[in-house]
Amino acid sequence: MSKASDFVGKPIVTQSGEKIETIDDIVFDPEIHQVLCFIIAPGGGWFGGARILPWSTAVSITDHAIIISSQAQIVFARTLSRIQTLLENKQVLTGKKLVAPNGQRLGMLSDIYFDRDTGAIRVYEVSATIGHTGSSQRALLKPDEVDFIQGDGGTLRVSPPTADVIERQIDVG
Repeated sequence: MSKASDFVGKPIVTQSGEKIETIDDIVFDPEIHQVLCFIIAPGGGWFGGARILPWSTAVSITDHAIIISSQAQIVFARTLSRIQTLLENKQVLTGKKLVAPNGQRLGMLSDIYFDRDTGAIRVYEVSATIGHTGSSQRALLKPDEVDFIQGDGGTLRVSPPTADVIERQIDVG
């Protein structure tokens, strides 16, 4: 299992060893619990101009780099409608807040653990700072425990059962 945040800042290199780009963020699909692509942001902006490396085009994903066969595998997000939609809804790893159906803030999606061979998400990590103590706590949720029912901007609204799982692990009260 790999930790998504560990890939931010990692190089994308060709099979011949030439460094092409650096990973800026990761796009995931909360409906199918899948990592879809790596974002390469410099000069491209976040939306239509964002350049991405689709998961399916990576030759190899190692601890040190993402290996591709050629620079042509890096494309504009607007060429892949599902990824473009997810980017417009900001379905990226960094800074995603989670709220219960009643609007109560549950914490922040702090990381994703995924299968390096398939991109399938195995665990979502939620972290929260507890107001009355100032301590940081985290919850680990399996995909079958997670139901994202709405995403808007930097927030994901979760279903009541998902909120219950988070609240059992984190004292969000």
